[in-house]
Amino acid sequence: MTAVSVSAPPMPVGPTVSANVAAHLAALADRRGWSGRAAFLEGHRVWTHGEVHDRAERAATVLAGRGVAAGDRVLLALPDGIMWVTTFLAAARLAAARLGAVAVLVNPALTADDHRFMAEDSRAVPPVPGCS
Repeated sequence: MTAVSVSAPPMPVGPTVSANVAAHLAALADRRGWSGRAAFLEGHRVWTHGEVHDRAERAATVLAGRGVAAGDRVLLALPDGIMWVTTFLAAARLAAARLGAVAVLVNPALTADDHRFMAEDSRAVPPVPGCS
């Protein structure tokens, strides 16, 4: 097996350029022609870069529509998978939309009491109805 190192160019920052990692990754994938290329494998399903970023955009819209706003912390207690990737990037996209959401990552295998403590300690917003 051969390891290949691919480095992305530094993220541009300026008054008209978003310093948001999710927006940067989506733009980079588009510029480099990766939208149709494999980005994530879950079971036998391959998600392309375009699909991952489209899902994140839709999830960010849902979160914003449910009232997630500036300074809100969103507790993510999801196992590894496309839902984790989507929700993490969605929280990052909310920051790009100047809503300033922050993803609070927790282990989904913890107890409900542990999750409650971590949500309270991090001041995460109450769960979004319909999402669990």
